Amino acid sequence: MRLTTLRSARAHYRILVLGGGNGGCAVSHRFRNLVPKGQLAVVEPADQHYYQPGFTLIGGGLKKLSQCVKPMASVLHKDNVWLKKSVAELHPKNNSVILDDGSEINYDLLIAALGLDIRFDMVEGLSESLHLPGICSIYRHDLAEKTYRELQTLSQGNAVFTLPNTPIKCSGAGQKICYLADEIFKQRGVRENIKLFYNTYLPDIFDVPKYAKTLNEIAKQKHITVSFRRSLKSIDPIKKEAVFDILTEQSTPSGKTVVQRYDLLHVAPPCSPVKPIRECPELLNANGWLAVDAATLQSTKFDNIFGIGDCLGTTNKKTSAAVCTVTFFVTFISSVSDAHWLSLVTIPTSNFIVLEFVYSQAN
Repeated sequence: MRLTTLRSARAHYRILVLGGGNGGCAVSHRFRNLVPKGQLAVVEPADQHYYQPGFTLIGGGLKKLSQCVKPMASVLHKDNVWLKKSVAELHPKNNSVILDDGSEINYDLLIAALGLDIRFDMVEGLSESLHLPGICSIYRHDLAEKTYRELQTLSQGNAVFTLPNTPIKCSGAGQKICYLADEIFKQRGVRENIKLFYNTYLPDIFDVPKYAKTLNEIAKQKHITVSFRRSLKSIDPIKKEAVFDILTEQSTPSGKTVVQRYDLLHVAPPCSPVKPIRECPELLNANGWLAVDAATLQSTKFDNIFGIGDCLGTTNKKTSAAVCTVTFFVTFISSVSDAHWLSLVTIPTSNFIVLEFVYSQAN
């Protein structure tokens, strides 16, 4: 792998991959032999690559952070070019990308693998309170470690777990850490002193009926109080109170709220498209995510743009498993017009239920 530092220079690549997460790594490895060496570049600013599905296990004390991180240089292929910068702007009409240092990169084929933004700032009072005792989240590596410490500390009171009213990385993760918390409290001998609450914006515990039935039974067996159509609006860390919007059947705020006291609050945060995507209306669907054909993952606006992973405006769950069955992009490179992508999503939960489902299938 060649590390390139650009200094306000123009450059051109046959294939430009934006993002070095699971999706970006997968496609950059797969397509390295489709173009001459040095003609595939990956734009990624981070020094380290985190295996984010492992954050739940870190929060539950089953893995160490050191087991879920590798140097970025070790996961990007040596034959590709690594542009260690951030994406600032997308200009699809010009087939170009502007990096954070002002460099302009042109491409023949663009693969957007930019993930999404974790938006703690969308909950009033949350961003500035993440360091405080009693507040945690497995959605960031340092906070995943803090989550385990919090679960080892709480001895009594209310433990509240949330799921936001936005698309989110692994919509089952907030539920999984709730089940792991139940097990940890039992092992510590304090479970009888702690009330567990799971508040979700959904009208049921999970949005696939087949799995919702089983998960509701599990929650009942574990004495977890589940509340539906609730979305975290704000917190008061001094009073240790969380305010939830009560949602309508259309998942919009009803104007009514409910206040819940917590001793431990685990937040599955709201998420949004990353800034370069959400500020490029030419690429967006009606919901503000990257508009792609659900079968090919090709942009519905630009033929030479494809997407993969969490940045997509598709209906599949945003999980790592969804990027493991990649059979696309060849439509552009090798003129195979009938290549399609089957979204197969898996969400493992405690005591091992694997929730596996595909596009538009309830069972």
